[in-house]
Amino acid sequence: MISIIGLFLLIIPLYIIPIPSFTIEKGKNLAVIMSFPEIWLIGFFAFLADLIVVLYIINQPPILQLINLPEAQGIISSINQFLELTGAGIGPIIVGLILTQLNQNYQFTVFIIIFIGIIGCFFWLFGIKSIDNDIKRINTILAERAIELKKCNLNIKKCDINGKK
Repeated sequence: MISIIGLFLLIIPLYIIPIPSFTIEKGKNLAVIMSFPEIWLIGFFAFLADLIVVLYIINQPPILQLINLPEAQGIISSINQFLELTGAGIGPIIVGLILTQLNQNYQFTVFIIIFIGIIGCFFWLFGIKSIDNDIKRINTILAERAIELKKCNLNIKKCDINGKK
């Protein structure tokens, strides 16, 4: 949650910083480009945004494992990856459509996209409230399964995972 909000807050200044105009010759010269402090600022914000995205990417799979039963983790991870990659593919198309409808108004397009993202962050708030309950529920189910398996091992009778004899 913090990483998503931080990412959106770092993207906003990128569109406020004035980008210098370059001629074709100046644009080909890296030393000239790097002499502008605006370019360094944009690079710094992009670096910070990448650091924040890493927090989200690192923490997502363990959370998915904690809130799902072992037999469902594979399909949940697959669905999650599918939705992420679909969103990454459709996102540029949606932004392109918005840009064409707004006559190439990048600032307003970014405002719309960030607004949509912030709405998504509020939906995450509801999910965060239920994560602790989901973890407790899954741990309870796994503890019950462990007890049943121990009983089956002590009785040396054939049992399946659901505890049927």
